[in-house]
Amino acid sequence: MALDDIVLPGSRSGHRPVQLITPVPGLVVKTKDVKGKKIFINLVMHDIVKMPVDVNMCEVAREHIAERGLSNLRVPLDVSDPRDTEDKRGDKATAIDVMFNTFLLDRAMHGQGEIEGVPTRIYFQQELASLAIKDVEDVLKVGIDRNNFKILKCNYKGGAKPEPFPYVEGAWDKQQESSKASTRKRATGASEGLTGPLSSNPPPIKKDDIAISEAIDADEICAVSTTRKKPSNVVKKGFLMGDGAGKLYKNDDGTYGSNEQAGAIDSSEQMRQQQLAHLPESLRKKCAIVDTTKMSKDEIQDAMSQYANTGRVLSGPAAPGGSARNDPQYEREFAKLYKKAEAEAPEPTFALGGLRSSGKSRIKELQHKCSPIHEEEQLTGFALSVSLPDGVSTIEDVDVEVSAFKVEIKTRDGSHALNLAWPSPVDPDAVSAKMKKKTKELKLVVPVAVE
Repeated sequence: MALDDIVLPGSRSGHRPVQLITPVPGLVVKTKDVKGKKIFINLVMHDIVKMPVDVNMCEVAREHIAERGLSNLRVPLDVSDPRDTEDKRGDKATAIDVMFNTFLLDRAMHGQGEIEGVPTRIYFQQELASLAIKDVEDVLKVGIDRNNFKILKCNYKGGAKPEPFPYVEGAWDKQQESSKASTRKRATGASEGLTGPLSSNPPPIKKDDIAISEAIDADEICAVSTTRKKPSNVVKKGFLMGDGAGKLYKNDDGTYGSNEQAGAIDSSEQMRQQQLAHLPESLRKKCAIVDTTKMSKDEIQDAMSQYANTGRVLSGPAAPGGSARNDPQYEREFAKLYKKAEAEAPEPTFALGGLRSSGKSRIKELQHKCSPIHEEEQLTGFALSVSLPDGVSTIEDVDVEVSAFKVEIKTRDGSHALNLAWPSPVDPDAVSAKMKKKTKELKLVVPVAVE
């Protein structure tokens, strides 16, 4: 059946038709779920996706993003359906696409300069990967390792080209984005995610392997949302309701009911307890209500200075009771609990900066040496030499993962491993590896990231 012969929902009665758009491949994020299954997240791009917006739901200029990054911004994105695939060893894996605006992926692949002290290209790779992982977790309903993902050199996994996404014209507009999620149907597959302004709903319908979705006109939305009657409050019959209702006993002052607690707590204490009712009682006793409108400018400044210097306010109208924030008793208790938790924690497979365990480790750390490379007194890269154990005969017997901030090496049998943080960010795409079979030495040379 040809695509032209299919009547898509929304194409009649004035509804806006659904289109299928195919994004452009960009980067691939490799990570694993909590069960160890590999996940390939394809970061793809299309101009149809809106630029990031601020708190007022207004699109932010490219110059602002290029200079300051994505802090405090909402990033529109869209997530495809997951599909089964295989890694290079033939093991089962999952592939899924996450679509961003073209400008953001371009920054992640070709960005120059620095943002927040990190090379622009690496900054956007890390930010977009983190956003994508959050929304993929929601789609797959499984936890994903966010700390050990890797950006691969290829631009797509799980197929020859990206899967098409359904799109309704105007679905990414500001008016559509600001609509309430409860009165909208998903037409673009767009996801709220960690930072996105669009809501997440069930995946689009599939007919003859063509993804389609249905839109609702604004008039229909209005009719649906305004014709529903608001339910009346439920009144349950009790001893004070109905024909045979009784009355509370009358007090000497003409009031009804118990006043045993009246006067037991003064008004200021009563106000304090009401305002701190959501806190545990042990914490409420250490807090005080301070009305800054009744304090002079000098008193407010004095209280702020005391707290900044000592951790508590010792004098003045804002002086509460309780302990300072740096109470030695709490520090000792924290140290005791930390030591206990560390002793009871399971042995890690890797630990940043070296292997650590309260008992004798089952995994031996690979002997290594990391040396800086200088040219004309300027740091240009690092050379890492690793001594391999007897069971390793070829480079295929070890797994090597290099990211911008660290390198992970482990033997296939799991007996030896290394997790090392680079002294400064590097360019993982330019790493070179060589193994000397006679000396069983693995040497990695990686340049520092170019600003």
